[in-house]
This record gives sequence, C-alpha cells and structure tokens, in this order.
Amino acid sequence: MNVDSAIAIALAVVLAASSVGKLLRLGPFGLALTGTYGIPAGIARPLKVLVPVYEMAAAILLANVGTRALGLISSGVFFAVAFVIVAAAYVTGRTGDCGCFGELIQQPLGRGTSVRLSILLSLNGIALMLAVPSLDGRLLFPSAIEWVVAASGLVIAVTVFLAARRATHAMRDR
Repeated sequence: MNVDSAIAIALAVVLAASSVGKLLRLGPFGLALTGTYGIPAGIARPLKVLVPVYEMAAAILLANVGTRALGLISSGVFFAVAFVIVAAAYVTGRTGDCGCFGELIQQPLGRGTSVRLSILLSLNGIALMLAVPSLDGRLLFPSAIEWVVAASGLVIAVTVFLAARRATHAMRDR
C-alpha cells in the first residue's frame, strides 16, 4: 500500500466515524449547527442530514481505488469548508459542542477543533498531490455518480458558506 492510499483509508475511517456519530445524534448536531456555528435553523435542518451523508459518500469514494481521487477532492472540499466555519465560529467567540463526531466524541468548540481540521486538510492535500500523477486523465471523464457526488458537495459547501456569511453579518449587526 502506498502513502496516498494509506492516508485516503485513514481519512475514510475518520469521515465514516464522524458520519455515523452525527447520524446517531441528529438532534444535537442540528443544535450545534444553529447554536455553535450560528447557521439559521431553516438551513441547518437539511444540513444536519446532508453533512453526514456527504461525509459517508466521501468515505466510500476514498475507500475505493477507482474513485479515490474524487474522494480526495470531495473530502478536501469538506475539510476546507468545515475549517472555515469552525475558525469563524471560534474567532467570533462562539462556544458550544463542536458536533464534529456526534455521539462518538463530544467536545466543545475550541482551538483543538481547528487544529484537527487543519491536520486532516493537510493530510488530504498530501494524498491528493501524491495521487494526481496516477490519474491518467480519468479525472477529466468522471462517471455520472461521481458528478452527482461532486455537485452535491459543491451545493453543501455553498450553502454552508452562505449560512456562515449570513451568521457573521448578523453578529456584526448586533
């Protein structure tokens, strides 16, 4: 097993565990989205299900050799968006359960949350850089399911970004 595969499998385990933990605790994860991160309830309601589903989809893509590159892109987008949201909440003084691993690990939002996400994002970037030379052009012609997963990730990322932006503006207006 090469380095990028080992990292991808480790990331898949992290994402799958995070997904399962959130799915076991949808109510508290929804509260973390609204309370800790300031995402409006109307947006948090679908996100509390879409986020763990996206995490599991990315984990499955990472675990499969044929879709690993797309999995690395999908998980990289997820980790980057999550890092921005966590950092924005932390910098603006928000507190509460980070909701990161749901039922499995309950911890407050803090510097450790940002550090963990930055490590995951860095590992993801390393694995992606190592995996790209072995793509042989397949990334240019993904399957329909890969397009759907990538588009879903983009929609979730944009939704989360807009919610975080709105919450930031709301906090400034107080």
